[in-house]
Amino acid sequence: MPKKGSRKGAGAKGSGMTEEDRVLLLQQRAEAEKEMAKRKEEMLTQFLKDKLQKEEKNTAVNLHKLTQQWRTVLRQTRGTELRREIEIIRQTFERVLDRKDSVMKSLVGDLNEAEQQFGQALRSHLHCVDRLPALQTSRLTFFQQQWQNNLQELGAEFSTE
Repeated sequence: MPKKGSRKGAGAKGSGMTEEDRVLLLQQRAEAEKEMAKRKEEMLTQFLKDKLQKEEKNTAVNLHKLTQQWRTVLRQTRGTELRREIEIIRQTFERVLDRKDSVMKSLVGDLNEAEQQFGQALRSHLHCVDRLPALQTSRLTFFQQQWQNNLQELGAEFSTE
């Protein structure tokens, strides 16, 4: 392998070239550099496009994850709220049920009392009805006796006249 410094014409680049060759060489280099810059720019553009695509994909995935986590949080919050509301409704229902049980017990007591009063009134009525014939008989006897007395008095008055 030849050494770097041992090349011929290394110090005098293009000393054996004509002006046109030099201009042509410079133009070729400029075109090569331009082409290289263009390729570099295209590679950078493609890299940035790929990176943008990857970022958009990651954004969509992360957005989906965030949405799922948010829904989970909302479900937990809503579940807690619903359990609290259910507990309140259960307590309200039990209070209403206790009140209705109390009213029913009171009504049952009132009904029992009314039945007792009815029974007592019925017994009293039947007792009175049972005494009516005897009372009527005694009244009838009293009136018959009065009639007989009045009849005798009238008969005696009539005979004395």
